[in-house]
Amino acid sequence: MYKTRLFIFALIILSACAKEPTEKNIYTGEAFSKYSKELEGKLFLAFPEARENPLKWFDSIPENRLTDALDNRQVKLDARPGEVFVYQVGVWAINRNVNDLQVEFSDLKG
Repeated sequence: MYKTRLFIFALIILSACAKEPTEKNIYTGEAFSKYSKELEGKLFLAFPEARENPLKWFDSIPENRLTDALDNRQVKLDARPGEVFVYQVGVWAINRNVNDLQVEFSDLKG
């Protein structure tokens, strides 16, 4: 019994370590250079992220999130009835500090 649990635990650890990253991050300086035309006149960009992908970047951003934000793509996240749904919103202050950022929530519909 103990060996079976140890084996299953080892498989879980190995499979987690073997995962290929699904998103390619781009450093913010590189993003500013690469997307300078699209970023022109913008103070900041906000982008949503599901709970499964904790926001933990300080000097880079997933490039697909950046392009989604620049294209104003709609985000679809699924929740079950009665579920407490957790998500995050990342904010990239593009070229200066953003003071007094406010977030407003309303009832979700749909």
